[in-house]
Amino acid sequence: MPESLPRFAPLKIGSFATWEPQIVAYLCFKGWFNVVEANTKKPTAKDPKAVTKNEQDAIDDWDDINQHAAGAITLALAPEEVAALCSLLDTAIGLWTAIKAHHVTDKSVTCYNAWYEFFNLCLAPGEMLDVFAGHTQDVMHHIQECCPNSGYNIATQDSKLVVHAVLHGLLDDKSCKTLVATLLGDVTKLANIASLRERLVTEDISRVLNTAVGNEQMSI
Repeated sequence: MPESLPRFAPLKIGSFATWEPQIVAYLCFKGWFNVVEANTKKPTAKDPKAVTKNEQDAIDDWDDINQHAAGAITLALAPEEVAALCSLLDTAIGLWTAIKAHHVTDKSVTCYNAWYEFFNLCLAPGEMLDVFAGHTQDVMHHIQECCPNSGYNIATQDSKLVVHAVLHGLLDDKSCKTLVATLLGDVTKLANIASLRERLVTEDISRVLNTAVGNEQMSI
């Protein structure tokens, strides 16, 4: 019987926080992760013109791990991710590096992605109810891991929920995509809802002034 990957949701935007530990666990179980992380370098021959059998075997073993790991990672990606990374699908190191660069730019973005997944959780076709509840718990645990210094209690948790709900709502508006990206790069603006609203007031004033200036120029 052919071996298959463990069943977990493929990687897509917003799901890296839960996808990463699952694929890492699988790669570690297979003994491939050190190659993926570039901790185990590809062996080389002392004399490229006279490669020994042991040297060639070591090179072949590394190549096999690289190809198997790249295939496993590719099978764990959503179709849109495969399309975006199509030029790197034959190299585990390049594929892994590109995935992390795309999905993890800093702690703020990682935390937002975890919240994004939390807000979009829904029961998959055929999924057991208790499995769904467990998955929901796992996502919340990842949120806590992404924000380890947030001092979780009812007050801070409520504030964080509001902050990320606001960001999630703004992201659906095309005119706010750049603003959201900027906010995700400024941890101080995401500390609580009061800090976020101060930044949004500044943005509102700027937009009103820009509109007024534009209207004045049109009337001249």
